[in-house]
Amino acid sequence: MSPVRPLRPSDLPEVLRVQRSAYAEEYLEPVEAFARKLDLFPPGALGAVEDGSLVAYLFCHPWTLGEAAPLHAADLALPTSPDCLYIHDLAVRADRRGRGLSADLVDAALGIARRMDLNACALVAVQLTEPFWARHGFRRDRRLEYPPGRAAAYMVRP
Repeated sequence: MSPVRPLRPSDLPEVLRVQRSAYAEEYLEPVEAFARKLDLFPPGALGAVEDGSLVAYLFCHPWTLGEAAPLHAADLALPTSPDCLYIHDLAVRADRRGRGLSADLVDAALGIARRMDLNACALVAVQLTEPFWARHGFRRDRRLEYPPGRAAAYMVRP
């Protein structure tokens, strides 16, 4: 198990490297989008470190249930009355998958939701990750395209 710790602005270059190893091109977000999420909700920016390197990350934030947070948004704004915790992004470096890092990060996000008294967590599952999220208690609410033209599932965990 890797230690999970808060991310810092100095981690963003490594976040981009992890992201590139985990996602197809159309899902890659610019550094400005990650910086915005980190600024808006620092407790929801978490990383797993092994041997001094960031090997996985998670970005989550308060949100409105039923809405998918925009992808690539460097101008993201949080809702005034959030009712769920939105897991915006979870990525594990390709060479570190299968070691429980994602479970550690999901558990940390669920803990944030509990501490904030939010009764649900939501996310958009991309790249055929719906079975992974189902193992963590998320259920498909609906299918959608995210980004346009790419099949995805909006999922919720009460």
